[in-house]
Amino acid sequence: MNRSSRPPHRNAGSRSAPGSSAGSASRQEFAVPATTVPALPAVESFDELDMPKELLTILARRGVTAPFPIQAATLPNSLAGRDVLGRGRTGSGKTLAFGLAVLARIAGQQAEP
Repeated sequence: MNRSSRPPHRNAGSRSAPGSSAGSASRQEFAVPATTVPALPAVESFDELDMPKELLTILARRGVTAPFPIQAATLPNSLAGRDVLGRGRTGSGKTLAFGLAVLARIAGQQAEP
């Protein structure tokens, strides 16, 4: 069947025109937020972070001795209670970056902005 001979989809034409308030609101929802506070500097080792000693010991036992770049860049901010936006390839360490901040918080570390 030729595509041009197909009838229009039932939702065709229901999209908001570019620049309309509905389309603009959708773009704002997914826009990268403006940074109001400069990011904290990246770290070179886990020892530079104020993380529970037990957590650092477990990481060392597992052979995790230095943070991956995504962890080095995001952990100082997430441990300080700041919102963090990070993007990386599969295997880059994103999940551990998120998880370490959560585990530190569960262990009783207070976030300090």
